[in-house]
Amino acid sequence: FTNNFIVAQNNTDTLTIDSGITIQGAGNIGNGELTLVNNGIITATLPAGLVLEPNGNTSLIGFVNNNLMQASSNSTLYLQGGVFTNTNGTIQANDTGTVRLNNSVTVNSGNFTTAGSGKIILSVGQTGTISNGTLTSGSQFLDENNSTLFVSGIFTNNGTFTLGAGVNLTDLRIVGNTEFAGNGTFSLSNTTQNRILAANGVDTLTVDAGVTIQGAGQF
Repeated sequence: FTNNFIVAQNNTDTLTIDSGITIQGAGNIGNGELTLVNNGIITATLPAGLVLEPNGNTSLIGFVNNNLMQASSNSTLYLQGGVFTNTNGTIQANDTGTVRLNNSVTVNSGNFTTAGSGKIILSVGQTGTISNGTLTSGSQFLDENNSTLFVSGIFTNNGTFTLGAGVNLTDLRIVGNTEFAGNGTFSLSNTTQNRILAANGVDTLTVDAGVTIQGAGQF
């Protein structure tokens, strides 16, 4: 990544981005030190990528997205650890762009959207958590080999969610009673290393009438 940083003097400071403001380019916003409220637009526009890395202190709000965070063509937006509250916001990968979830990131609510060949990706070997998220119509989410995504609440899939195991176990794990809603598809690659399972032995997964689960793996 580049050496551009937007950081805090100390790890309790908050930056609020107003609705008329756009931040774009490559670098790191937060560096694990900053609480951020985004009412504007944050866009990764360059091949080096843009890292969003909020304060990891769970007693603070982390990163609140009330508008748009996105990766433009041929660029990558990294959500790098911490908690992102996306209730009123959209996380978007435009055509040939990528949004990557890394370092045990948690995203609460809101929309995940892609266009063209853009993808939202949980990176190889990483873990992440989504609570009450929505994959919008026609959008693509990829759970890469050897990764584990924890989902809870109502996960609405109106696009294509791919479990992409190769030689390693690749998991979609429900936490608590969870519902797969929407009219999309969960597509499992051609290996039994794909798993959809519970974090414990008492949770219930409800798959709604419009949802399709297909491919190979363990359920």
